[in-house]
Amino acid sequence: MSDASRISSLEHHDGIAVLTIDSPPVNALSHAVRIAIADGVTAAMADPATRAFVLICGGRTFFAGADISELGRPILPPLLQDVIGVLESADIPTIAAIHGTALGGGFELALACHYRIMDSLARVGLPEAALGLLPGAGGTQRTPRLIGVARAVEMIALGKSYGAEDAKALGLVDAVAEGELRAAAIAYAQALVREGAPLRRVRDRPADMTPAEAETLFAAFRADHPELFRHLKAPAAILQAIAAAVALPFDEGLAREKILSRGLVTSPESAAQRHIFFAERAAAKIPDQPKDMKPRPIDSAALLADGIAIDLPAADPATAAIVIAAADAAALSAAGIDGERLVGARANGPVVEIMRAPGAGPAADVALADHVRRTGRLPVVMRAGPAPISTACLAAARDAAAALVAAGTPPAAIEAALATAGFPRGWIGLPDDGEATGGAQPEAILAAIADAVADAGQRLLDDGTAYRPGDIDIVLVKGLGWPLHLGGPMFARQRAAA
Repeated sequence: MSDASRISSLEHHDGIAVLTIDSPPVNALSHAVRIAIADGVTAAMADPATRAFVLICGGRTFFAGADISELGRPILPPLLQDVIGVLESADIPTIAAIHGTALGGGFELALACHYRIMDSLARVGLPEAALGLLPGAGGTQRTPRLIGVARAVEMIALGKSYGAEDAKALGLVDAVAEGELRAAAIAYAQALVREGAPLRRVRDRPADMTPAEAETLFAAFRADHPELFRHLKAPAAILQAIAAAVALPFDEGLAREKILSRGLVTSPESAAQRHIFFAERAAAKIPDQPKDMKPRPIDSAALLADGIAIDLPAADPATAAIVIAAADAAALSAAGIDGERLVGARANGPVVEIMRAPGAGPAADVALADHVRRTGRLPVVMRAGPAPISTACLAAARDAAAALVAAGTPPAAIEAALATAGFPRGWIGLPDDGEATGGAQPEAILAAIADAVADAGQRLLDDGTAYRPGDIDIVLVKGLGWPLHLGGPMFARQRAAA
């Protein structure tokens, strides 16, 4: 039995063919999955009794998107576009039955079906912009035709996702299932057959505005979101692809989308964004946390350091469920608290650095990390060390800046070079000395500071304070404003060594 056969099953219910794909853990659109879908559609079409076709997934979600194990390797046929073509060109109604999350390529596949029905708890979206990419399997061409150009720009360029009711109101899906999805999808397909519903191919719909109107819309979007167009390439490419959907026939627009998509895939900006995306996912995992350890609930906290807002009821250190000190080994050692309740913390914007007490196990940091995550912030856990990642790296940046100043580079030149590269104004906090002339060139300034911070990060890894290079980059990019398009100092060093 082939891999495609093992992960698929085709059943018939009074003229409705139901193809179920179950490829754990998230039904990624791997080679085997693509074969299974294409073969399933072909088999269903070959049966003269088939009046409609339902595509549904087993497990916890609809197709989650591309198989990341295929990134950077030649993609074996059938390509996703080929599978989409098979679904879209079917001569009977095809219905996508969506549960869990249909994001990226998974939702592009659903857009190829003539109709879409969605579980009430599901979400759909095209989040590729967060990876420095665009939805390259027709997403920029079908979405504007389906919901209008203005809404498509908001959805794709901002990477928005939508729950069932919002998705239906926007026109992204046609129905929301009441009760169990499979039964609702079959009933919906049967109703379409009874009503003689047309084959609604999104590709055949016209855009809802002229090219001139679209350009006016794009200009307004750029003005409203200037931060998206500084240093990042994906937002501009997305607007160019949607412009093609407005101005060109579908197949020509699809070809334009493909060219733009290829340019983004190979760009250093997308490589940096993908690195941060996966580093953020990795940061959620504490390497030495036992598999059977569940985060314990925290009902109160005692704060031994100023400036830590942790959204927990205050309590005395003797009775608090968790005691939070400054994130450095000396402060933790001086606290005199049982290590199973003691943890260090430092907040930088949405990032909360969590430092384990010396000699303690992971119980306290696992519990605090879980709480931080539930409040919508990003925890980065580290072992006990002299200083948290943010403190050590900022100190290294300031030392490098001081060395540049001592060698004749004015502070204003350093600040100007950093601002031009995308750092926040005043990132290092050097005094304003007027003219930004003389000394090292901007590229040399940026390289000196990046190298110094990467050296500091490597020391944190070598002494065991930081778990992963990506954790350091997350703190710098998400917490301290290191430019996203540069991917963080550890990422830059890794790419330079490759």
